Amino acid sequence: MEVNWKKGEFEVRTTRDIKGEPKAELVKWDTTQAGKEYCFVLAYFHRDSDGYYNLIFVGDRPFRYLADIDIADIWRELFMTQLMLNGDKPDEM
Repeated sequence: MEVNWKKGEFEVRTTRDIKGEPKAELVKWDTTQAGKEYCFVLAYFHRDSDGYYNLIFVGDRPFRYLADIDIADIWRELFMTQLMLNGDKPDEM
């Protein structure tokens, strides 16, 4: 399972946790005054004991950094990622 979607300064991507398990996260890219790119996590999917994934916000970051114009595209991508994490095929929905 691999997710790599980017629009503007936002990206939904898969990474691996410390145990090597796949995880997906929503990050925001920015640039320092020195021109170095960096990103930080706005939200991530977490697997609980039942095997379902939950979208966890990192504090209030989604509310501070997501503009109304970005919400529809990002929400759609998060929904598709949720389907993939659950083993569903997004094209079936």
